[in-house]
Amino acid sequence: MAKDGTSTYGLLGKHPTTGGFVSPAVIDSMYNILVGHGRITAAREEGYKTVPCVFAESLTDAKKRAYILADNQLIRKNPLRRSMARLP
Repeated sequence: MAKDGTSTYGLLGKHPTTGGFVSPAVIDSMYNILVGHGRITAAREEGYKTVPCVFAESLTDAKKRAYILADNQLIRKNPLRRSMARLP
């Protein structure tokens, strides 16, 4: 659940069982989530035991931080972000 008590699925705009996994989570060799926290949270809420993931094993710590920051900036700058969060 989101901090306001709403389902994570609504925040993502897609439910994992109806096509929400069009983009896998990205994790490192220690299974730290680099990208896809919301997708994994939604999957856990739905009872999934596994989710699609891509291993980013060759990234240095500095490159991991840069990747995470770049991904977050893409999300923040997406003009559809607010309208997608309101979809049923």
